[in-house]
Parts: sequence; structure tokens; C-alpha cells
Amino acid sequence: MKVDIITESLGRIETKGGADLTLRLLSTCLKDKLERLRIYTTYKPRKDMSKLTNIPNTSILPHKLLMVGNPVVDEWIALNLRRIIEKDKPDIIHAWDHQILPSVLKVSRKLRVPIVASMHNNMPTPTVGLNPLVSKLLWLRDTTLAECFSKVNHIAAISDHIKRELVAMEIDERKITTIHYVLPPNWCESGNTAMHKNKTLLVYTGGRICRQKGHDILIRSIGMLIKRQDNLDVKLIISGDGPDKKKFEKLATNLGIRKYIHFPGRLPLSEVKNFYSLADIVVLPTITQEPFSRVPLEAMEFGKPVIATNVGGTPEIIKDGVNGILVPPGDAERLCEAIERLFRDEELRKRLGSKGKETLHRFTPEEIVNRFIDVYTRAMIEA
Repeated sequence: MKVDIITESLGRIETKGGADLTLRLLSTCLKDKLERLRIYTTYKPRKDMSKLTNIPNTSILPHKLLMVGNPVVDEWIALNLRRIIEKDKPDIIHAWDHQILPSVLKVSRKLRVPIVASMHNNMPTPTVGLNPLVSKLLWLRDTTLAECFSKVNHIAAISDHIKRELVAMEIDERKITTIHYVLPPNWCESGNTAMHKNKTLLVYTGGRICRQKGHDILIRSIGMLIKRQDNLDVKLIISGDGPDKKKFEKLATNLGIRKYIHFPGRLPLSEVKNFYSLADIVVLPTITQEPFSRVPLEAMEFGKPVIATNVGGTPEIIKDGVNGILVPPGDAERLCEAIERLFRDEELRKRLGSKGKETLHRFTPEEIVNRFIDVYTRAMIEA
């Protein structure tokens, strides 16, 4: 089987999200299972991305323009991509990013090549906090994408949550397969596995620092915990960067707990792993419908107990009280209670961490490779 994967995001310097890390892993694991695998991107690949090939005349296109959509841009990408596909003659075209799906679909239908589309994001696209013009453009783009998804041969949804969203858009459930993110083999081995020796309770979270991720709720919950526990030695680490970082630093100051909270900024992966290894508790406080976060998987790989909000695809990983703790989104009181519960019960921390590590057998590279091959085969049969 010959497969061409088309991506819009992989190749950008700042791209380190779950979808892109999974595609990097796939590029290694799939090549041994297929007759041929080629990956094309609209970005000029960096030197460390030798497995990627740029679609000619597309690297000048800004990411934000692809996000909001533009028919002229879709046609331009399709024109340049068609020349590649005509030469490659693949058995399957895989549109890895929904932003580029309209262009890939045009080529697929013109050349009569079966198409698979991945979906990693919520639909409709969240527009909270955006200006009306951008919101309108995203709504129009979502309408176009919904029509495109209805025309592809098969869809790989990142979670059952995303699958339900697609079905709600009247897309045939029979042509949607859930394929979760996974971690590379031995992902935690390059981290510092030494535990911190002092009695400080170390709580860790990371990612884009913004209101949607719920970091302000976590900060407030730590403030509540400090008030309840006399002489509590606690440290909250919030790694990453984002539009609300300064705002949340000020919030911590106003609550009188700034000395308990550390914002180390955006970190290399090796340092992120070190924080995972040192943490007593990992928290995912997202308040929006998270499609499928890698954070619980990364924490579980290190055997750490996870507290997460009961949103989106997260309950597909975490079963409350079994391999982690789920709390309602936006509820600082309940989040504080969960942290306090784990703080008081070391045996519970160990049990949840151990059960979390056992959970990872469902999220292996071999599993998703086999599922993608199955999806490709089904797409060819259904074409």
C-alpha cells in the first residue's frame, strides 16, 4: 500500500502538539508496514525533519489564513498538490490536518484517489474571546469543513468525543474510527527519574497558558489549600507560555501566594520530563472540551497520579477513582479537595499512579499503526 500524508502544521518551528508528535511517531512506525509512505507539508521543513517534503509554492502561506479559510488559497494548494499526487500515484491520500482538507479533497476527487481525513479538534471551532469578524470566518470555515468531512471515504477521530461531534454534524458514524494519541516507546526513560527528597508537595501542569486551560482555577485552588493547611509546603509549577501568563502571575500575587507558584516558561522536552518525574501530582484543569490531551498519558508514563477535569476526551483515559481523579471544570473548590485528598493519602497517590501506568497498554504505537492500516484498507474498499 502506498500512502501520501498531507499536513499543514508539521514543519512549523513552534509545533509540538499531540497531533504533530503522533505524526512524527507514525512516520517511523508506518514505513515498515507500507510499501511506501511520503509526507508533504505546506511549510518548509526544518533540517531535523528530513522525512517531510514541502508542497511547492505553499510555504509562504500564513497559518492563520489557513485556519480561517480562503477558497483561493484552497485552490492554490490543490493545484500544487495535484502535480505531486499525479506523479506519486498513491493508493491513499491522508489529510492529517482539517485546515488543509478542502485542498486535499479537491485533489482526491479529481484524481479518483481514496481519501482519509484525521480530526484532532473540536467542531464547531471555539470562538470565545474572538472578535466578531474572525468568529464569522471560522463559522464559515466550519461549514465548509463539515461538507468536506461528509465526502471523504473515512475519518480518523482523535477521541470518541470528537466522533460524537462529527456524528452530530450528520456525518455517517460508520465511516468514523477513533484513534487516540500515543507516546513514543520508553518515553519517560530520558527524563530524570530521581524523586525530590524534601517534603514539598510538588504539583505540576503545563501547556499553553490561557483561560481555556483553567490555570487560574488551579491557582485559586492552591490558594484555598494553603489557607486550609497550616505551614503547608507546596509548590505549583506551571510550565509553558501563552496570552494570559502575566495575568495569572498577577492573580497569584493578589491572592498572596506568588511565592508558592513558579512559571518557568516554555521548556525543552527534557526539562518537561524532569518536572513529571519530580511531581507528586499532575493536574489537567482545562475548562473547555479538550479533544484528547496527552498530559494524562505523559503523567501516567511516569507513574504519577492525575487530577483532571471531566471534559471532552479526558474521561476516555481517566476513570474517576481508578486511575486518576475527575473533577467538574471551573470548580476551584472541588479541585482543591482533590489535591488535598491526594496530599493526605500517599498510598492513594501510589495506587492511582500504578493503575495509570497499567492504562497505557491501550495507547501503544503498535495499536495505532494497526488501526491506521485498517482505516486505509477500509477507505480503499469503500471508495
